[in-house]
Amino acid sequence: MRKSKAWFSFNGGPSQVHSKTILPSAVTPSSGATSTGAGTGVGIATGLVAVGLLLASGGLGVLLATSGTTASLLGLGATVWYLAVYTPLKRISSLAVIAGTPCGALPPLIGWIAAGGDPFDPRPLSLVLLMILWQVPHYWLLAMPDREELLRAGFRVLPGKMSGHQLLSISHFWILGMITATLLLPPFKLVQLPLLQGLIAGLAIAFAVWTTRVQRKTLFIEKTAQKLRIGLHLYLGLVLGTILLNGLLLRFIY
Repeated sequence: MRKSKAWFSFNGGPSQVHSKTILPSAVTPSSGATSTGAGTGVGIATGLVAVGLLLASGGLGVLLATSGTTASLLGLGATVWYLAVYTPLKRISSLAVIAGTPCGALPPLIGWIAAGGDPFDPRPLSLVLLMILWQVPHYWLLAMPDREELLRAGFRVLPGKMSGHQLLSISHFWILGMITATLLLPPFKLVQLPLLQGLIAGLAIAFAVWTTRVQRKTLFIEKTAQKLRIGLHLYLGLVLGTILLNGLLLRFIY
């Protein structure tokens, strides 16, 4: 054993490490902490991939056994698309957000088919349209506060040439499109009870007015994005809850 002095530089300034007793050839960049840390990271990543593949294959197996070929193929397609297209595309183009929308929009259709429904029925397709239009502003509003960090990490999920105000404006147009899709739910009989149809229409109109006021009064982009994001989540929850309530009332009361 021997004593030594070493000099390190943190943030551009030297700092002395005083007389620490170490073993000769204890840790080197090639054989010590660096290789140990890399090995641990690879092991964790491999374990996570294995767990993900296990869960995905198990879920698809259950879907195939209980719901048939069509639903399981759609589930497989959504999984492959998410892993092979959407995830790598996030490092290449902001269009990844739009390309990834089928992954979040297909589950309602898969559930409909699993329950024995027609895949071309306008009722689940209207909900698929709603989910597609919901996902884009949801993701943009979620990513806007961390825009610089995402860029440094190599993710190009936001349009690089657009300012924060421009992104809020475009997100607002997507939200209005989603609200319009919500108004299609009663005509397509996904919500059939008159009282709940009125509730859907009232929710859509109120949310359109609220989002327009919030977007026009923007002072701080991050705070506005947070407000719209929370409102977007609450709105979707209320719409889906109304659809669920409609089904329960039709089944057990009417």
